Amino acid sequence: MPGRRTTARRSRILRAMDDWSLFVGVLLGLVTLAYGINLATSAI
Repeated sequence: MPGRRTTARRSRILRAMDDWSLFVGVLLGLVTLAYGINLATSAI
């Protein structure tokens, strides 16, 4: 069944994109946190 194979591949791609979005979200959070701390320390 080629249709089943494409759906499996699509779900694998979706799962990888979910992991990637989670990684990007954590990275953005860390960057924003570091930027906020940098702004706070420079303001003091």
